[in-house]
Amino acid sequence: MSNQESTALRKPTPALAAGLALCSMSMMLLELVMTRLYSASTGYHFAFMIVSIAMFGLTLGALYTMAFASKNDDKTEPLLSLSACLFAAAIPTAAGLQVLAFKPLVSMGAFAWIFVNFLLSAIPFFFAGIVICKCLTSYEQVGKLYSADLLGAAIACPLLVYLLSVVSGPNTLIASGIIAAIACLMFALTMSGENRNKGIIQAMIGIAVCVGWIFSPTQEISSKQIPGIDASTIEAVKWSPISRIIVAKFVGPALTWATVPESKEATKPIPQKGLYIDSGAFTVMTGKATPEELLPIKQDITAVANRLRPGNSLFVIGVGGGRDILTGRLFEQKKIDGLEVNPVLVGLLKKQYAEFNGHLAEQPGVNIVNDEARNWLSRSGNQYGIIQCSLVDTYAASTSGAFVLTENSLYTKEAVLHYLKHLEPKGVLSLLRWGNEQEPQQLTRLLYLTKDAFAKLRIGNIDKHVMLICAPYRLGDISVGNMLVSKEEFSKADIDLIQTLCKDLGYKALLLPDLVKLEPFYKALTDQNDKPSDLPSEDRPFFFSPATELTAQSKKAEGGAGGLALVLFTLLLTIILVAFTIVAPAWIKFGKSAKPDGGFFQSAGYFLSIGFGFILIEVGLIERLSMILGNPTMSLSLVLFVLLLASGSGSYAAQHYLNKGVPRIQLMRISLLISALLGAVLAIILYLTGMELALLELFPRAALSAVMVALPGFFMGWAFPLGLGFFGENQFEARSWFWAVNGGATVCGSVLAAVLSIEFGICITMLLGTACYLLAILCVALVVKPAAGEPAAAAAQT
Repeated sequence: MSNQESTALRKPTPALAAGLALCSMSMMLLELVMTRLYSASTGYHFAFMIVSIAMFGLTLGALYTMAFASKNDDKTEPLLSLSACLFAAAIPTAAGLQVLAFKPLVSMGAFAWIFVNFLLSAIPFFFAGIVICKCLTSYEQVGKLYSADLLGAAIACPLLVYLLSVVSGPNTLIASGIIAAIACLMFALTMSGENRNKGIIQAMIGIAVCVGWIFSPTQEISSKQIPGIDASTIEAVKWSPISRIIVAKFVGPALTWATVPESKEATKPIPQKGLYIDSGAFTVMTGKATPEELLPIKQDITAVANRLRPGNSLFVIGVGGGRDILTGRLFEQKKIDGLEVNPVLVGLLKKQYAEFNGHLAEQPGVNIVNDEARNWLSRSGNQYGIIQCSLVDTYAASTSGAFVLTENSLYTKEAVLHYLKHLEPKGVLSLLRWGNEQEPQQLTRLLYLTKDAFAKLRIGNIDKHVMLICAPYRLGDISVGNMLVSKEEFSKADIDLIQTLCKDLGYKALLLPDLVKLEPFYKALTDQNDKPSDLPSEDRPFFFSPATELTAQSKKAEGGAGGLALVLFTLLLTIILVAFTIVAPAWIKFGKSAKPDGGFFQSAGYFLSIGFGFILIEVGLIERLSMILGNPTMSLSLVLFVLLLASGSGSYAAQHYLNKGVPRIQLMRISLLISALLGAVLAIILYLTGMELALLELFPRAALSAVMVALPGFFMGWAFPLGLGFFGENQFEARSWFWAVNGGATVCGSVLAAVLSIEFGICITMLLGTACYLLAILCVALVVKPAAGEPAAAAAQT
């Protein structure tokens, strides 16, 4: 064994394990709720940073612990108690500072906002990192403590779903702080005398700071922060794991998306509610009104499919405030099925504002369901005269990251093919997105998707099956486009009706069979050689992402392009911060003097590999299973809960086998190989059969998803604790260096996973994660063999 300074390890008490579990629970709850708060206040482009921020703070805290914290056993528990107290107090403090700095930072630009908020948000995680690192490096039985750590984090996942269903996002933030304060109390119980009393006082201080923020003005601002909205008009604020909904009242003529002709009756003010979804999306709920007062809604571009097929059946994707349901009723559709993934919106329509909207959900033939549209449509087996998806683009980060968008599964090659299969022969698919001939980006994406679907259906003369129109957006300098698709060729009567609407209502025809063939739309629809390689699919379901080929068609900087710049900036910022605040100081403090058992480069490569491998597979599973489960809330809670619980169980099992005398190196080789194999098999299975699994009922889907996550998760939980013992048993410098390397890999890997999924697909992201585990096996295989007569490291570390 190395002659480096040796640190005696003590046996942990149940109270200490409980404190560690509670601290991890608070940390994970904070990470998840911050993603929700970021999405609600600033937009989904920023929300995906939270994983990087959390890992950065945790790793920095761990590095501080190893560099400066006392190695005196008598000071370990007091440090844990104090750090847990500071963790609890830092949660509302950092949140309040971000609220106060919001407007000044936004005026300075997005990049300044990212940099400052990155650092502010990392403060609470810094103190959590001190607690977790100190617990896992100062006591025996690392496997059992690591299991408690992961168990606490796992419990936070379903806890988040529950809390956001009953309280607000900011109050959930407070809950995470109170849990950290309870962890402080647990650490206090591990001590006696004056130290115990100090710990109890620190816990009370932490709780007091958290409770005090409830009455702070910044807490109220954080809950209702939407630029440009008059706070006096806000009637209600509703939270769910999917989004925050703000209900604001306004009175005016029936609100339309497109500019429509004015008339005496149509300009009469009627009661309406504006529903603001997170930071950028908007939908409207219309109050009781006469048919004349609702005339603008019948003239809106969102009503065109109803004009083509009145008195038929209608399937609405994304009910929102009920506008498309109301439109269907105005055109006397006999059957209307509306699907809405957000339970809050369904509750507003059916319960809280049912009287206001004239009990729209209870009208004859109307059925509003809280479910994911594609999954429900598959299971129903129904066919419709109209399938409509109107501007469904909340940009809400579904709590697991910015690019795991609930709407992205609606705009893929497979999705459009799916819609067409559920149309009646003369039915009409109506997909509305933003754009015109000056801004063709989103509309051409829809056309590419339609061309791919028609090729699979083997239907020719596609230009006779598609009509594309647009109209000026009523509330901004942009246009709303409506792509109309039918499996049978549009009739002359259909085409004549669209021409009449264009003339009378101010629409502009972009594509009409044999009549209008504007570019770049006609080429996108008909040229079989024009096939973008990055067209959205089930494996790359990023319709709104900054895809290079498709974004290049836009003449203005759009959300997608801006999103890519922010992602790449965040990746660069993360790499720089990790290099200069974690890796470089760790190298100077520990790396130079560390003499890991088995070789320096082998050990560094090992911890880099398992750090990247774990996070790449985790992100890939969340993204893919979100589409299969059809509910981002369930995907988040299920995947993280099962993965962390399985990893914790695996860590416990590894410790059990070590205690039984199984050689550590043997356990490492087996667990790494199985992790790689299971990860690769899962990636391929999900790539080939993912949406077939989505056709199952909810319980079988959830059960299969849990099994698919648990199998690799169980074995991935072995790698870190086994590696700590194998490469650096009782070596403080070596173990500290390993923490820094592994943490840095996880921080960078969380952003890298988003970039890889967008550019290469989810399957490739997961396969790269499995490749990292194979690389870890190679690092173990290249371990420097001991000199003759010296006991092997593997044998010594059992």
